Amino acid sequence: MRSALLLRLLLGLALMLSLSGPVQAKPMVLVFHQVGAGGGASLGIAPEALQRRVETLRRLGYRFVTSSEAARAPAAERVAVIQFDDGFESVYRLAFPVLRELGVPGTTYVIWSRLGQAGSLTPAQVKELRAAGWEVGTHS
Repeated sequence: MRSALLLRLLLGLALMLSLSGPVQAKPMVLVFHQVGAGGGASLGIAPEALQRRVETLRRLGYRFVTSSEAARAPAAERVAVIQFDDGFESVYRLAFPVLRELGVPGTTYVIWSRLGQAGSLTPAQVKELRAAGWEVGTHS
């Protein structure tokens, strides 16, 4: 599954780069649920793969922002968003350290009724993500 996602990313980038004439950039939004192994959730990513994707997109000229910042970015600017759905605890434990080291903000959409339950973010973790520049919203 990871190789299929990477292939789609590379094909999309190749198509974008091959277009003739002026091109208006659109935000690149990478959406995941969990980080690392476990849980059986789709759209998971290993921390090392997350780091490689960020580094690759940076080499291609992308600047990383939150979802709201991407919506306000000038049309010609290459921006990318790392987004996590559902509020799994692995986002805090495994993705947050990687992205913090790279200076990349994330966006997470939390299922608030699961907040503080086993395997989900805690209120303290959400507060720390926000303090670090992450955008935190509700997943509905």
